[in-house]
Amino acid sequence: MYQVDAFTDKLFSGNPAAVVILESPLTDDVMQSIAAENNLSETAFVGIHENPVSIRWFTPSIEVDLCGHATLASARILFDYYPDRAGEEINFDSKGEPEKQEVVPEETIEVEKTEQPVEEKKEEKVEAKEDKPEEKKDELKEYSDGVQKRIAKLTSKMRE
Repeated sequence: MYQVDAFTDKLFSGNPAAVVILESPLTDDVMQSIAAENNLSETAFVGIHENPVSIRWFTPSIEVDLCGHATLASARILFDYYPDRAGEEINFDSKGEPEKQEVVPEETIEVEKTEQPVEEKKEEKVEAKEDKPEEKKDELKEYSDGVQKRIAKLTSKMRE
């Protein structure tokens, strides 16, 4: 399980989402229980055992039809940790309308990612914050500028 902060250039901000990579199916009850325990706005369950890759989104109390930031977070995890499943673009198959898929090209994804599973994230971020604050500030500014450009590009593509 990963926790990704989407749409941010600052540590401990943005839209957090949990991403659970599934190599085999889980029941709806188990997914709902995991989402409730995570207690984040959304937990995405990504089935890499299916083609196209399946995705479902759960809040702590219900399953929802769509969650943009959790989808972007899921794509980032696939591109970074499962590149053989990601390729150059990812077609997600959601539970909603079977003919509708979210296509997420790699160049449009920019989210802050964790390097380790959720339980190790806080410690890692504190260390990163303490390292070299000025370098981190410059990195975050550069990251933020890149995110804004990619969001504009993605928004433009969605309007087409």
